[in-house]
Amino acid sequence: MPRIISLLNNDQLLSKIDSLVFNEDIPDYLITLLNEILKFKKTNKKLILIKKSTYLFENSFCPIVVSKGSNISESVSFWKNIVSNISNTIKINNYLGDKIYISRQDSKNRKILNENELIPLLKDLNYQIVTLSKMNIFDQINLFKNAKIIIGYHGAAFANLVFSLPKTKVIEIHPHPDTELRTVTKEIADINKLEHSYFFVDYKSNIKNSKNMTYFDGIVDVEKFKNL
Repeated sequence: MPRIISLLNNDQLLSKIDSLVFNEDIPDYLITLLNEILKFKKTNKKLILIKKSTYLFENSFCPIVVSKGSNISESVSFWKNIVSNISNTIKINNYLGDKIYISRQDSKNRKILNENELIPLLKDLNYQIVTLSKMNIFDQINLFKNAKIIIGYHGAAFANLVFSLPKTKVIEIHPHPDTELRTVTKEIADINKLEHSYFFVDYKSNIKNSKNMTYFDGIVDVEKFKNL
């Protein structure tokens, strides 16, 4: 999606192409989303789906993103415009409530090891437990637009904060920053005028001796979290 933004913001490049080519394994909902984005941008380009293989393309371009996270403000603005314009054309009926907890139990990395202790507490406080990999993009948009409090362990799910409304409260569970503090979630929250706070937890790397936060599984002090 960052490459799509890069392409659609490049009028000079857009004028030179007739089609957009994707792997045919792309989910149907992403094709729908892309078509809606192209309509919104008034870009009449054909989407071509091809089988996974090796190809030689001539007279073609491959958009890239030079630096990850280098233009967060532009991306947030892009998605806010997209959502405000496609909400009327895409029917989204799945409403899960305004207090959500994002579980990462289906992820390979950065799980909460004692989530079985945390979830009962959250359910008692009327939080809905969600796993985003089981939701299509439109339901994710709806989820984050309607949520008033969002809790989750640091990860890609928080990119959906671009869809959240001002004053939404965000509690980002994050490993103690003795090795690294990642601020991209807070940056998105600040741009969107959300109320972001960290909840730092102990962790255990699932790769021996690794100092890379990607592999830090969290351990939540449930009593401390309850007080928060």
